[in-house]
Amino acid sequence: MAESKVDKPLSVDKSCFVETLEKCGNAHVMMLRPHGFGKSHLIDMLFSYYDKSSEASFNEEYAGTYIRMHPTPLKNKFRAIKFVFTGLVGVAEEKFDDTFRKCVSDGIEDFVRRNKDLDFAVDDELTNDPVFAFTSLCLNFSQQFPAEKLYLLIEDYDNFAYDVLFENRMDLVFRDVVNDFYDSIKSVLNVTIGRTFVTGVFPIELGTLFGESGQTSVRNLASFRTFANLTGFTGDDIKYLITDYIGKGRGRRSAEEIMRDLDERASGYVFSPYGSDLLYNPRDCSAYLHDKKNAEDNEKYQKRLNTILDLSQGIDLKDLLEKIFKRSLLKLTNVTPFLKLSLVSSYNESDLLSLLFYLGYLTMAPESIKKTGAVALVCPNRHMESFFRRYYEEKKFDQEDFDI
Repeated sequence: MAESKVDKPLSVDKSCFVETLEKCGNAHVMMLRPHGFGKSHLIDMLFSYYDKSSEASFNEEYAGTYIRMHPTPLKNKFRAIKFVFTGLVGVAEEKFDDTFRKCVSDGIEDFVRRNKDLDFAVDDELTNDPVFAFTSLCLNFSQQFPAEKLYLLIEDYDNFAYDVLFENRMDLVFRDVVNDFYDSIKSVLNVTIGRTFVTGVFPIELGTLFGESGQTSVRNLASFRTFANLTGFTGDDIKYLITDYIGKGRGRRSAEEIMRDLDERASGYVFSPYGSDLLYNPRDCSAYLHDKKNAEDNEKYQKRLNTILDLSQGIDLKDLLEKIFKRSLLKLTNVTPFLKLSLVSSYNESDLLSLLFYLGYLTMAPESIKKTGAVALVCPNRHMESFFRRYYEEKKFDQEDFDI
């Protein structure tokens, strides 16, 4: 059920992907999407579906959904533990380690509260050492419940990277507290942790769990064709939501006007080079339908794009921008699988385009492999194009005969 969290959420049933996820052959999965595509809701859905403590409320919570009528063999078969790193953006250097520790201890304490049959106490020593706390929990759990496994969910694993990329916080790149924590997770995969689901925006190398040496540990399924529509709204979803919106007497716009506006502001996203369905950003759809002004978000989008393009040394930005405005296909051999934040000031063109894709400024062209034999990127809609145009105008590129 992808949703947006502006006012009353817009939601559609995405629970069929639970079935797809179990059949994909990978127990430890990473799913990357730009902001606003319902990753938090996806985490919440998996958490309540697989956690044993939610079994009693399953029928009520999933009433009317696909998965209610087609439950999988692993429904409510795990003890779920969730770590949420949303709050790491903008944290001062001297407070970063403590904030990270608190995110970990909050997840462990929540797990202990829900599992009262587990004999495990969280004391100050554990709270101050996330690696010791997590490995101690896993050891105790395995000893007390040898026949059971944990389902590990991590929300926004990459969140602190925004400060590295957009605030020049290079002091955060090699934080031992972060790398050591992810190393400790890898050490118990398939031992205590039976399944893993990680969300983020872009893939960065952290410890041995994420990166070239860790690709076999957590598999990035973000661009797989079977998961292309996992998050975001399809055209059919939008038609249903618009019909419901108009039926409840909200606004005076016609369905055709709303669809046209949403096509320009929120549509055009494709996340698999084999995919053909154009997806809509749920957050942008919700903001539009609820008449929310998003000037602050727009300034944030603009600032981040400016920073990325300014760091792109040795690249003909004028030529790149004009190709974007002309809707030319920007071909790549492959999207960069893992970005090294330590090289933030020396991205090549492939890394630049990959980063713009992960952040949602660019998207894959429909069926790009079929059409070009390679991954091909385009700007998804006029709303995103406006940020590139503003950059072009502010940098006062020589326009020559090109009409922007």
